Amino acid sequence: MIVNHNISALNAYRNLTITQSGLSKSLERLSSGLRINRAADDAAGLAISEKMRTQINGLAQAIRNAQDGISLIQTAEGAMDEVHAILQRMRELANQAANDTYTAYDRQQIQKEIDQLKAEVDRIAETTQFNTKKLLTGELSYTLNKVRGDAEVTNMTADSRVEAGKYQVAIYQAADVAKLVGGTAFDSSGDTSTVLHTGDVYINGVAVHFDSDEFNAASDKLQYIIDKINAVRAQTNVEARKVQDPYNSNIYHLQLVQLDVGTSNVIQLSGDDQTLKDLGFGMRMGAVGSDIALTNDVISVTGSLFINNVYVGQVAATDTIQDVVAMINNAADETGVMAEAVQVSISSDGATRAWNLRLIEATPGRGIDLSYTTTSLATALGFDIATNGPDLLDGSFTLIRRGGDS
Repeated sequence: MIVNHNISALNAYRNLTITQSGLSKSLERLSSGLRINRAADDAAGLAISEKMRTQINGLAQAIRNAQDGISLIQTAEGAMDEVHAILQRMRELANQAANDTYTAYDRQQIQKEIDQLKAEVDRIAETTQFNTKKLLTGELSYTLNKVRGDAEVTNMTADSRVEAGKYQVAIYQAADVAKLVGGTAFDSSGDTSTVLHTGDVYINGVAVHFDSDEFNAASDKLQYIIDKINAVRAQTNVEARKVQDPYNSNIYHLQLVQLDVGTSNVIQLSGDDQTLKDLGFGMRMGAVGSDIALTNDVISVTGSLFINNVYVGQVAATDTIQDVVAMINNAADETGVMAEAVQVSISSDGATRAWNLRLIEATPGRGIDLSYTTTSLATALGFDIATNGPDLLDGSFTLIRRGGDS
């Protein structure tokens, strides 16, 4: 038997194949202008180049978006230039009509031109569009930020040209969930002074039973409460969480979070008053000042006001009781205290009204320390303890006299 073979030819064919493969790659790179055409050329380099290509494409699209916005503004600007020219002509005609040498007929002709110009302004406003969006009719300004769902829209104003009827409103603001934070402080450093009375608390109508003996025996008392509430999470749709106090890193509070978004999904709490207070959901601390009679609601005294060692502001002699309330509420994020003024009586001529200034904890458990630099300011606000001290809603109230003017 004879085996026919040609080793030289096979070797030449192998080398030809290698050469053709290299030539193909070279031609591919020359024709595409790219060094990397596939992952086999450079896997790491391809990943880097694709990331950069994505960024370049995104920036290019952002440039096109900006150009579209510029084009929209230029379209509106061109229409506004025409409107400005028309308004200038209408003003010129109005001044011309004031000329006493003109007859009634002359003024009628001027009025006809003015009417035509007004109609042209309305036409420009109605027909100026960019990508079918009307730019000068006010349609782009009526976007409501409301929580999604069947929400009732209130305090919405529109141009007088908008006809009465039913309209569909697009909602663009993300929905939020209801949250409650208890005022009771749970110390992570091992403080055992926190108490919890035996009782039932109802969350969205579902009972949660707390036992004082179990609470006292628990090594992590806040976690005991959280576990109890979360055991019925499927029925209440409310989850209990631990949140850190913003002013003390060793202190934690109980937080209740509604798991579904929307205004119709709420957190309703009821049950034993003492147990609710132990959890921090009882009445928040507050103080009500004595009645203060003010003429035109003006305080008429000066002085610096501090709440919980935070400078609230300087009260001027011309400030009203409403100005003081706004001053306190503007600093509520720092002080943890909100204020409101309640009118209790009014004189027959309406010039003098009696008010109650009320301070209420905005941050549960923060307390209320009111301090001032002038005694007359405390008296004017109804919080001079020596003569007409406040009525406490719950907890304690501290009034501090700071150094300053008498």
